[in-house]
Amino acid sequence: MKKFTIGQILYVLSINKMQLVPVMVTEETSKKTIDGETITYKVISTDKCTYTLDESFGDKIYDSLDDVKNTLVEKSMQKIDSLIEQTMLITKENFNYLNDNEVLISVGTK
Repeated sequence: MKKFTIGQILYVLSINKMQLVPVMVTEETSKKTIDGETITYKVISTDKCTYTLDESFGDKIYDSLDDVKNTLVEKSMQKIDSLIEQTMLITKENFNYLNDNEVLISVGTK
């Protein structure tokens, strides 16, 4: 997990809820075991609820709004590209259509 500092503002992104939650780091806990070291962070949200951030949050924690924006734009572009690609395949398979300028057969004509 990335290291954070006490008092640092972080942004937790929930794609499922389409929500971006600002939190402040209030505590860092380090635990060493035979398997290695784990670090967890306690954070407080704007509604004064306390949460524990650990490895399970993965790439949902950001330390700048620019990083959040870049991630959202990148994910959106990937979805858009996938949608366009799928639509092109469906169009080609069902209408014998190759691209925006060429149709192999006319649909619905006799």
